[in-house]
Amino acid sequence: MNKSLRSLTFPSDVDTSKDDIDQVLMNPCLAHSVSYDRGVGYFTSGWLQRVATGIAGFAQNGGTMRLLTSPKLKPEDWAAIKQGSDAIDDEVLLQALREEVDELAQSASSKPVQTLSYMIAEKLLTVRLAVPTGKLSGDYHPKLGIFRDHTGDSVVFHGSQNETEQGRRNFESLDVFLSWADPRDASRVESHRKRFERLWTNSDPNVRCFDIPEAIRGNLAQFYRPSRSSERQHKADSRWRHQDDAIECFLSKKNGVLEMATGTGKTRTALRIIEKLTSLNLVDTVIVTMRGNDLLEQWFQAMVTDSAYRIYRHFGQNREGPRFVASRGRRLLLVSQSYLS
Repeated sequence: MNKSLRSLTFPSDVDTSKDDIDQVLMNPCLAHSVSYDRGVGYFTSGWLQRVATGIAGFAQNGGTMRLLTSPKLKPEDWAAIKQGSDAIDDEVLLQALREEVDELAQSASSKPVQTLSYMIAEKLLTVRLAVPTGKLSGDYHPKLGIFRDHTGDSVVFHGSQNETEQGRRNFESLDVFLSWADPRDASRVESHRKRFERLWTNSDPNVRCFDIPEAIRGNLAQFYRPSRSSERQHKADSRWRHQDDAIECFLSKKNGVLEMATGTGKTRTALRIIEKLTSLNLVDTVIVTMRGNDLLEQWFQAMVTDSAYRIYRHFGQNREGPRFVASRGRRLLLVSQSYLS
């Protein structure tokens, strides 16, 4: 049975002090909608945990969501977005995601990162990254949401809140507008709808909108990694000549153990060996294993932005080993030794 947004009761505004915004607005609107457009400065997959029931209803309605956000993302979310994009054209990876995300509401609550990949792979969610250009040089920073039901009625909210955990801890407020309420509300709804569409379709001269393959090629995700200039300087610095020697020796012998003093760059040397072997098309599968989880997480942080590999994690709370086994092409598994067998 189709659900109507008009069947719900809406306040004219909400704030994080007096309202549970997810229960008052987000979950009910998602469950009654067939489309949801969200523009936000910062987004994390943790949002899915708060709207798990709404997302399940949204999917049952055949809903589709468009997310327009800045490139400032958590590494694990960027990895999930890339993996979901890859799975659209990779049936083996898509099937692995389907097996991992069995029941959507439960998975969104317990496995939001994996659910983010799944939603993109199933075309439930399309993500694009917005970058100001032209006369603008700062961040993409508006926060608005547009729900639409099967009748064409819309609910729009606009305010200060990002889709992050910090956004739930801050004092934030949202104004709510209904397309059927009165001419003034209807005008605001249409204004926000047109603005989102202008951005999404790259019709705004001062904001460039990138789909995920473009964003991957352009290394648009913004979180810490060594800069290209510092990397070149690092290679040129004679203090690191031992790393070059170690790489040359390893490639010559085709195996070996890096025995280097603490702080002299074993991890960086190993990464450079992987880069070299990859550039020569000598390997397409890499396994990195350690006793603890902290160093594995450091490897993930170091590689996730511009690695040539699909990266899978099987340590801590991550259980992506089966997807690694099922995948094809260049793939890298970060796995704790307790799970290596």
